[in-house]
Amino acid sequence: SFLSYFYFQDKQPVENISYAEIQCPMGVRTKFMLPDGSTGYLNSGSQLKYAVQFSNERKVELTGEAFFDVVHNANLPFHVNTRNLDIKVLGTTFNVIANENEISEEVILQTGKVDVATRSGKQLALLSPDERLVLDLETQSFEKKKVEASQYISWKEGKLVFRNENMQQVAKRLSRWYNAEVVVE
Repeated sequence: SFLSYFYFQDKQPVENISYAEIQCPMGVRTKFMLPDGSTGYLNSGSQLKYAVQFSNERKVELTGEAFFDVVHNANLPFHVNTRNLDIKVLGTTFNVIANENEISEEVILQTGKVDVATRSGKQLALLSPDERLVLDLETQSFEKKKVEASQYISWKEGKLVFRNENMQQVAKRLSRWYNAEVVVE
């Protein structure tokens, strides 16, 4: 009976999880609401995948750029996964930029705290409000610095704000915003 117990214990039914995916077309911004009440915005050309019903974890997968306003739940942290980053949140507002064809990924914190690590589990930084972390995908190095978060988050209100950015960065953001190629000569 002891062996039977362990044999049948492993044969429990597998729980089926349904996923939802939001795809935001180029040149458009989309507001979304998650099953736990968290809200946010997807920027042009971005994609968000999440479980239709959060059970033992609150986890979303992001490609592109999104702003999150996460509902606080100390017992169940919220995770945003990109190709290279795992961002752990308890309740806060922040922006993530993880476009497929770019050589960096960014996290900009507006309020609260976020814990940023690589997908392999390497701890990178704990961000405080008005801090930005940029992970260089080619060198796997990162830089954390103080910024004005509203400059990076204003896109959700239909505004682009540029301060002390080089023209290549401006051209890249304008290209994505207007779904047109911007050339700087």
